[in-house]
Amino acid sequence: QASGADDKVAVVIVAAGRGARAGQANGPKQYQRIGGRAVIARTLETFLSHPRTGPVVVAIHADDGELFRKVAGADADRV
Repeated sequence: QASGADDKVAVVIVAAGRGARAGQANGPKQYQRIGGRAVIARTLETFLSHPRTGPVVVAIHADDGELFRKVAGADADRV
């Protein structure tokens, strides 16, 4: 079967790290703000806005559910 332009690609974003090697005193680097937005929020926006993105799964640390929902905003409901 030939792949076409309508084929969707599943995305897995691994964001469960704690940032220990980077010396993150303010928490894991995926939640740090660059230009006013968290890195994970920018990552989600990039993938969710691409026309070939299908299902998106974000692997986060067990303790980060509330923090993830806060920084991801409305996009948290789409993953």
